[in-house]
Amino acid sequence: MSAQESRLSDAPCQEGSIRVAVDADFDAITSLINTSFPRDKTIDKGTIASWIASNNILFVATVSDKVVGCVRLDPSRQGLFHLTVVPELRHRRIGSHLVRTVERVARRARWPVMFLGVDESEPGLTEYYTKLGYSLMKELRPIVTDDADSAETVRNLIMMQKQLIPAAPSSSGSHPHAAARKRKKRQRKRKG
Repeated sequence: MSAQESRLSDAPCQEGSIRVAVDADFDAITSLINTSFPRDKTIDKGTIASWIASNNILFVATVSDKVVGCVRLDPSRQGLFHLTVVPELRHRRIGSHLVRTVERVARRARWPVMFLGVDESEPGLTEYYTKLGYSLMKELRPIVTDDADSAETVRNLIMMQKQLIPAAPSSSGSHPHAAARKRKKRQRKRKG
């Protein structure tokens, strides 16, 4: 499976694919993100163009050639952003396919860790990402947004991370097989 084309064949009752977004997808992406993240600043095609100019990669999930989900991979922050799937197709693993796709791309780029932020008002999302292997960081990151009345609102993002590339073993002997080797060495000494 390539990073640009992943089959969604194990999504129940759905046949689709994941691919890198193209210009023709921008209207659908802006609609999806603005509907799913109403408390955030409204995005438009210009926003998407600036993300792409900053080396962000947008992936879309399609079913019957219709964009039904998207996610943004931001290399400068080593994170994933704006994961969303149309409400009627949620709970069909399309979101997890999008996450796995961006994780594969990040691993190929040798990112040791992937970061993301979850709005503290959405505790179900923290649980969702935990099931995908992400862990909570101790950090809350405040973000300022404009609400519908043009007043600034401060919200907190719960920061999460996932180890993508295993950390190199330290020189102190903490290699995964070091304990087993020490046990075998002790057993040989006792016998001999």
